[in-house]
Amino acid sequence: MIFDKLNKSIKMMNNDYNRIQTKFESIELSSVQVSKDIATKVFLEDVSFKDANAMYIEAEEDTVEKKKNVFKSLVEWFKKVFNTIKEKIAALGSHKTKDEMVEVDPDIIKKAEEVSNYYKKIKTSLAKAKRGEVVAASEELDEVPVPDAIKSSDDTVTEAAKKVQMSKSKVDSIVKDLKDINDDIEDTVDGIDKGVDKTESGEYISKANIVGKILKTIMIAIAKIIAILVAAVIIVNATTTSKEYAIPTINKSTNNNYIGQKGQLRLGVS
Repeated sequence: MIFDKLNKSIKMMNNDYNRIQTKFESIELSSVQVSKDIATKVFLEDVSFKDANAMYIEAEEDTVEKKKNVFKSLVEWFKKVFNTIKEKIAALGSHKTKDEMVEVDPDIIKKAEEVSNYYKKIKTSLAKAKRGEVVAASEELDEVPVPDAIKSSDDTVTEAAKKVQMSKSKVDSIVKDLKDINDDIEDTVDGIDKGVDKTESGEYISKANIVGKILKTIMIAIAKIIAILVAAVIIVNATTTSKEYAIPTINKSTNNNYIGQKGQLRLGVS
């Protein structure tokens, strides 16, 4: 039940993100073709340099405006993921069993460490992106390989065959570290968004989107790790305290998060 709901949420997150990227890629492909169309028109009709330049400027302005609109959708996607993670952490905070032992998947703990270590390596580059230096940031991020454990975050989650005992306080410590990363990335996305608002460069927005791809991978991993850890803690409480702490307390859904979200999936890109 728990893993089924989590996998559905992750699938929805990824599908929404891919929908946004499809739109972005479509704009970039269209922009390339428009440039070719203008070059062909200039060649065939002997268009003046002044008129040709005006056509290129108009085409760039149109592309920038379209990219900005799609990037806004990406920012909204991130906000939804941030809210999902905060909702999960809030659920954990209401279960105060500090000294109680919890059964956790050792691979999830290892993945949490990978996320933390990777984030430390790219934190300086992300600070540049937050300041608006997305071109430099995207180039630096490209030089730091994303760990396989984080890349596999799109995979479905299954019940671990073997679990280890861990104190609730240790789980809290891991979650706090991930929460800090979540908060930092939220600030970074906000800074990048402000830079995109101000720019008149299509390339700038494309580089911002590249940075966003790295952040997306991290956020999906964090969302998955925290959801599994929170579920482990709540299961302990549900079996050792009362039904008041049963799983439904973390399944509350709004349009602002991906928790237990239901509804008809739209098909195609619109």
